[in-house]
Amino acid sequence: MIRWRNQHKPALTAEGDSYCTIELERNRPAVKLTLTHTIEREVSRFIVAVSIGWPKVISNLKSLQTEVTPMDSVVHFEMPADDRQRMSQFYANAFGWQTKVLGPEMGGYVVVTTTESDDNGPTRPGAINGGFYQKQNDHPYQYPSVVIAVQDVQHAMKKVTDAGGKTLGEVMEIPGVGKYASFIDTEGNRVGILEPLPRMSTRPTSR
Repeated sequence: MIRWRNQHKPALTAEGDSYCTIELERNRPAVKLTLTHTIEREVSRFIVAVSIGWPKVISNLKSLQTEVTPMDSVVHFEMPADDRQRMSQFYANAFGWQTKVLGPEMGGYVVVTTTESDDNGPTRPGAINGGFYQKQNDHPYQYPSVVIAVQDVQHAMKKVTDAGGKTLGEVMEIPGVGKYASFIDTEGNRVGILEPLPRMSTRPTSR
């Protein structure tokens, strides 16, 4: 919020301070800008005067609005494991993590809770949960990686390809989680992409 008083015309100065609030709201694929200018008077010559100039000011901000690109966040990590039971015991004993093994239709993937969580994910800002997949000798790219949440996995994969990445396989439906895909970035790293369901139900319940 910006406090603003006219200092050039005595009649307008006498009206006192006005308040200008500018809000930027993510509204993919664009950014919504809302400008509110108020003063504690029922009738204000100052507000009428400055309102004429606001359209010009906002039009000059157009380039700024179009250049703002919303960022997709890292929400999950993945690591390979030879022995899921041994892995679960290790991370439970060393760090207090909780694990849940998914069914054979998901290849025995192990979902891991690393922080206090509810149905919408970690409750602590910046914290993420993760998972372990079964290590297989004949599969490439088996090393720790991250998963990025997106609103549309198909659109995200197209952007990855356009940016120089390489998609791996097809989009996969994970029951209770969402749509998942993976890719190789320009540096040879395997990265996951997830279009999550509004409420994911496969994570373990945190203590």
